[in-house]
Amino acid sequence: SAVGRIVSTSSVVIQGPPGPPGGLQVVTIHRKAVTLQWTDGAHHGSPIHSYIVSGRTNWNNTWVNISGNFRVTEIDRYTGRKEAVIENTLIPWSIYEFRVAAWNDLGMGPPSAPSPRQATPPDRPFTPPRNIGGGG
Repeated sequence: SAVGRIVSTSSVVIQGPPGPPGGLQVVTIHRKAVTLQWTDGAHHGSPIHSYIVSGRTNWNNTWVNISGNFRVTEIDRYTGRKEAVIENTLIPWSIYEFRVAAWNDLGMGPPSAPSPRQATPPDRPFTPPRNIGGGG
């Protein structure tokens, strides 16, 4: 302009579902339970309020939600590392991979990369064998 300079500024705030969690590790695995640790992905403008754990086995390659209501503990406040124990959902004699996805008010984010494969230990059968007969 003839009098001076015109200056304009603006800011863009991007909000969306959280980014994928990272560094997913299986800490311990038992016959029916697993302890997982991970670090949150980007929050994208809204705090994370819940997580979903999905898993797949050597018996079925399809990802299945194995837990959606569990307690998450922050184990390192400097890195934000999280830990959760998922109980009574695994099957003995199986090899598992796990993924974690986070929810915020804007939706569910993409899942983490799969964890390394881990085997559940053997256990006795849940039901007695059926259809067993003699050889005669």
